[in-house]
Amino acid sequence: MHKQINRNTHRIFYHYSDIVTVDLIEKKGHFIHTFTGESYINLGNGYAMRKLRIFSKHLEYDTPLSEVVIPIAKIYDNIRFVNNFEGRRIYGRKNKFEPLVSISVLRKDNQSRFAK
Repeated sequence: MHKQINRNTHRIFYHYSDIVTVDLIEKKGHFIHTFTGESYINLGNGYAMRKLRIFSKHLEYDTPLSEVVIPIAKIYDNIRFVNNFEGRRIYGRKNKFEPLVSISVLRKDNQSRFAK
């Protein structure tokens, strides 16, 4: 669902002056990953659906909808990164206690990588 970032050739730059609100996640975000390892897919209207990692593990008929479909505002404090519809990371944070900010993935310069 999301693209892996090769840390040898790319680095993540955090724009700390651009703090992200829940409204921006609802408009531009598609895939939401949390610090607890859970993944969510943005459904729109402020709700996200939890993505099951194992497809053979189906939901039972008696599973309440409130466990599967959760408001994005409820998981906002636990969001690690958000991808857009193309699979590119657009928002993220390094640890749980920092604000959620916009990010960009930059290609590392070859000269600075080999110069020591």
